[in-house]
Amino acid sequence: MVYNIAINKVDRIDYANDKFKYNVFLDYLLEGSRCYIVDKQLLKNIELYKYIEEILNERN
Repeated sequence: MVYNIAINKVDRIDYANDKFKYNVFLDYLLEGSRCYIVDKQLLKNIELYKYIEEILNERN
């Protein structure tokens, strides 16, 4: 699931130009990473949890 509104309160879709704003994914990944590092219990999206874990394990 992706946030309906980005952290900066901007819609994820530019309805006037019919375009998806990809920076919403960056906000989602950064917030998920923060939750993963601070307290894994805060991260409710299991798929995002697995993705972040996979990225961190590739670095080792």
